[in-house]
This record gives sequence, C-alpha cells and structure tokens, in this order.
Amino acid sequence: MSEAARDPVASVALPTHVDMAATIELREQLLAMAGAPRIEVDGAAVERIGTPAIQVLLAATRGAAAEGRSLKLRSPSSAMRRALEDVGLLKRA
Repeated sequence: MSEAARDPVASVALPTHVDMAATIELREQLLAMAGAPRIEVDGAAVERIGTPAIQVLLAATRGAAAEGRSLKLRSPSSAMRRALEDVGLLKRA
C-alpha cells in the first residue's frame, strides 16, 4: 500500500458565500485539522469569497508545508479562481 493510500485525508467544503462568518468557521475547521497529513479544501460551490478567507487558506497552506503536510485546493469554482487571480495567487488564463 502506498503512503498516500495510508494517510487519511481531512477535507472541508467551502460554502457558496465565504464571508467573514464563514472565514472564521473555516479557520476553526483548519485548526482542528492541524494534525492531518493531508487536507483538501473543496471550492466547487464558491460563488463569492473575500480576501480574509484567501488569507486564511494561504496561511494554512504555508503552515502545513512548513510541517511537512499538504493542503490542496480541489475543484475551485470560476468565482474562486477569479478571486485568486485578483490577489495574484493564480495566473490569469
């Protein structure tokens, strides 16, 4: 069995509107997953996301990488992609 198959994946699905209340909840969820070797964040439902939520995701990604863990964004919606482009974290297509 490969190492990836043995490592459990913790996951969180982002809501349609990632406002400040949802950002606070996301932060708490990610902190609760701090020991997980792999975390996946599903962005498929996102219609609107604010910069604070992107900052939380970026900080969690960097923190996980510093500890030898991974945080991956899965299925970002077009709205989420645009928001990531707007802050310079994703190249415009």
